[in-house]
Amino acid sequence: MPPGPVLSWSIADVRAWLTELGMARYTKIICDQHKIDGPALLMIQEQDLRQPPLQLDVLGDIKHIVYHLNSLKFGLVYPDPKVKYCLTQSTSSYTIAEPRDASPVKWSDTLDLSSSDDSSSGRDPPNRLPGLVRNVDQSLCASCKPHLPSPKSNIATTMNPER
Repeated sequence: MPPGPVLSWSIADVRAWLTELGMARYTKIICDQHKIDGPALLMIQEQDLRQPPLQLDVLGDIKHIVYHLNSLKFGLVYPDPKVKYCLTQSTSSYTIAEPRDASPVKWSDTLDLSSSDDSSSGRDPPNRLPGLVRNVDQSLCASCKPHLPSPKSNIATTMNPER
């Protein structure tokens, strides 16, 4: 394995790691064509290997690389919370929050447990739990923001009447 922490690996270190795994045939596409260094390597997920532009063809190779990527991630010490978030980002812009003192992220006051139908029905105010949701968009680095999906409305589809 190349020396030093994965976060400081160069493209040449990633090439050496792939070669050590017996995956030298992928160094051209991963290292030469797509310039994958240590931090970029840690962000690769299985679907990145399966889909274009990488689109590896051999399932066993995909699984082998994913296994070893996960091994690298398992022992990783993150230098700060922003790096940890960028390398382990979720698919949603809202996540279950850690204790309040663990992050400088701005917190919402409450988590709304009601459905969207309750808010317009004239019923009592919705049930809320304090401090369970945080908006992570406000604390992201510029490279992470474009990868977050926009929140989706649950009223986007029209219901067809029963016949």
